[in-house]
Amino acid sequence: MSKQETEKAYIEKFGERHGKIALGVYSRWVYACAWFYDLRKLCTHDDIKGLPEFMGGAYYQRLRNLLWQDTMLTISRLTDPPTQGKQGEYENLTVCWLPTICEGKPIEAEIKQLIKDVRKHAKPIRKWRNRVYAHSELTQALNPGAKQLAYVDLDKIEAALKAIHALVSRVNEYCDGSTLAQVWDNDSTGFVNFALKVVYLVRGARFIDKHIDPSGDKHFTDLKTNIRFLEQIGAEPNHEALTLVLDLREAIRRP
Repeated sequence: MSKQETEKAYIEKFGERHGKIALGVYSRWVYACAWFYDLRKLCTHDDIKGLPEFMGGAYYQRLRNLLWQDTMLTISRLTDPPTQGKQGEYENLTVCWLPTICEGKPIEAEIKQLIKDVRKHAKPIRKWRNRVYAHSELTQALNPGAKQLAYVDLDKIEAALKAIHALVSRVNEYCDGSTLAQVWDNDSTGFVNFALKVVYLVRGARFIDKHIDPSGDKHFTDLKTNIRFLEQIGAEPNHEALTLVLDLREAIRRP
């Protein structure tokens, strides 16, 4: 079904409020899966692991931290209590609302159990969010040698996403009879494609630069070297062509 058809089906089945809550939980799970896929590829893909060399370690680390933070925060927020504040005046978009969409129905107990599973798998992620992202822990500032919070590895994040998948898929099945596929092994994410393009372009540009200057001792602005290369490939050594060669060689040789 299209997004519009799915929204219509959910609202017809669960009502305006509950239908939009269920859809909101599902959509944020999809976002978390996409960020997790990018994070996992960034950490494990043989080609993408070459990014630190091409982009600089600090920039690579920043990208990884952003994906990590987006994934962790989304899972944490999806497992927050339904309300917060002294009087419960603030409502959160969370899986904890889902039992209300099937209250009094035979599926209610199953949904509640699936939510317990989700919160169990998300516990280390929520702990990390509460102690690292939501607040700065004074203990670490006063004593840098204090015991660090346990690391949340990719397997634990995937386990939490799978638990959420089981929940949203069951809700979807209750709505229209169909289950939902896992979405975090999709190769179409823009980030991964961009990262691979960077790696492949740099590799190709290095290959070209090595053939322009095999010895590697000519500065990238050396006019004779660049003109000779253009003549070798049958290109006219005009201003535009020389500028492109210069740009390519400068990009490759910049530290």
